[in-house]
Amino acid sequence: MDVAGHVLTRGGQVQPIEPKAFSVLVELLRHAGETVGRDQLLDAVWGHRHVTPGVLTRAIAQARTALADDSHHPRYIQTRHSVGYRFIGQLEPPPGDAVAPAAVPAPPPERHAASVVAGIVASPDRLGRRRADHWRHWRWALVSAALAAALAWGMLHAGLGAG
Repeated sequence: MDVAGHVLTRGGQVQPIEPKAFSVLVELLRHAGETVGRDQLLDAVWGHRHVTPGVLTRAIAQARTALADDSHHPRYIQTRHSVGYRFIGQLEPPPGDAVAPAAVPAPPPERHAASVVAGIVASPDRLGRRRADHWRHWRWALVSAALAAALAWGMLHAGLGAG
């Protein structure tokens, strides 16, 4: 899996996969072996955009198709009903990688460095940036609302004092 190139290969063949399904798969691989909640996946991949849970279900189905996985007998993506999904496949380092996956240090959270972790060729953490952008929008909305409230309060009190 080449994250930077958005390419998924299986058996040496490039597999077609839509960008959002690819991003969902990347998020599951980043938390391989752990259950990733539906809300966490929606936030990581779609950010602040409102989408229905059905969109995530469709992306998971597309990822399973690209991996030739079966939802009833999963080898890669396991459904944790009413909770989320878990990547259960065996991760292998990319061909030609001389470093064992456990020996590769994880990049510091504040840096967006390219890295190779557990068979994933990772590009800069775009998902982390989306999450930060999401909170930046909320902060601006709160500041704007506070300013509007202060302005309205000031105008209301100025009008009462004049009368």
